[in-house]
Amino acid sequence: IVNTIGGRMTKYESLLDQTIDRALEELKRRAAAKGYDGVLAIRISHPVITSGAVEVVVCGTGFNRI
Repeated sequence: IVNTIGGRMTKYESLLDQTIDRALEELKRRAAAKGYDGVLAIRISHPVITSGAVEVVVCGTGFNRI
């Protein structure tokens, strides 16, 4: 993430990385709770950053091994 003068926004980068990691862990947990072996075709939405908060939507398809 780069601000308007070209500097990196490390605080928001860190916040975004943490948020995506948490969302992926939650997706994994929910898939396991429904009996799936894993998740594929994962899609991470374009994150929205406002007022120190980050919104990320993560979705995927649960699968079972044969």
